[in-house]
Amino acid sequence: MQRKCRMPKKNEYSTRPASKGGVKLRLWMERQGISLREMCKEHGWNPTSVHSYIVGDKKPSLDMANKIERETGVPMRSWCTEN
Repeated sequence: MQRKCRMPKKNEYSTRPASKGGVKLRLWMERQGISLREMCKEHGWNPTSVHSYIVGDKKPSLDMANKIERETGVPMRSWCTEN
């Protein structure tokens, strides 16, 4: 008897853990006493994208990681490693 292969449903996908970059950016925001919206407005970033970086849904492009490093001090390399 052959097993049927099926695609997982949307809610069956496991979520990716946040990268070190996401953790460091969240901690930087807490130390600055600034919200996600305030930070994004100040730097001209998309809040939805930055939120995705912080929670680990997406990783920033090299250009965006460079911008984050220049503005916040969160190293670019921290987006490449998992916690």
